[in-house]
Amino acid sequence: MVISEWLKYAKQKISSVGIKSAELDAELIAGFILGRERTWLRAFGEEILNQEIIDELELLLEKRLNFYPIAYILGFKNFYGRDFFVNENTLIPRPETEDLVEITLSTAEDFSGEIKILDVGTGSGCIPVTLALENPRISASGVDISEKALKVANENAKNLNAKVDFWQSNLLKNIPENIKYDIITANLPYVDESWKTSKEITHEPSLALFAENKGLDLIYKLITQAPQKLKSDSRLILESDPCQHREIIDFATKYGFELKYIKNYITVFKLNLN
Repeated sequence: MVISEWLKYAKQKISSVGIKSAELDAELIAGFILGRERTWLRAFGEEILNQEIIDELELLLEKRLNFYPIAYILGFKNFYGRDFFVNENTLIPRPETEDLVEITLSTAEDFSGEIKILDVGTGSGCIPVTLALENPRISASGVDISEKALKVANENAKNLNAKVDFWQSNLLKNIPENIKYDIITANLPYVDESWKTSKEITHEPSLALFAENKGLDLIYKLITQAPQKLKSDSRLILESDPCQHREIIDFATKYGFELKYIKNYITVFKLNLN
């Protein structure tokens, strides 16, 4: 079998189970096993595959046919132009979280000097690592309740040469009393268990996805804790489903937060301490 034949076969198999990215997934799997770019696969489609390679390809193809996320198969996910290591202990970074990073970088321009940012529920660490690399004035940290997720975050910081501190904490519970931040970011679990979700999500950690109280439980808890850890004129930047925004805004207002900005999945609040 040559490369082009296997790609055609794999595309058909992946497509048959309803996965829309069949062609891309087939090329990514082949490229991963062969150590080649997708453009090379197309240019050298007549290269013969030996049986050992075919067996390796089949093993990964079978995983994909069982809706195992392609990012877990490859071991990385590109986020904001960088490849982040991911595994089943972390949520796979999504495009809407890139909006959170973009908005946070823009918001950071409102501050002078060093900008202290804490990312809550950091998972793979993609948010604080990206922020630290994109703006040298940002001093970024991340917390997560999962020790396994924090290992992934630390590995990403090391691999990408980012100076980011990570430690274990249930929301803001273990944050030292004397530390306060200019910005707190959070992509906390906000999926309600009654929502219809994709089959791929069953392979991601439920701890990073689902929350009680219509998906709002952890977001509400963070809002109640955040004023004690934020400086004057600070920001709280949250990711959630747009259907939750109205309830989040109403709740945050009760704790001194003023809505400043909404874009897609992201809400930005300013803390008024007066």
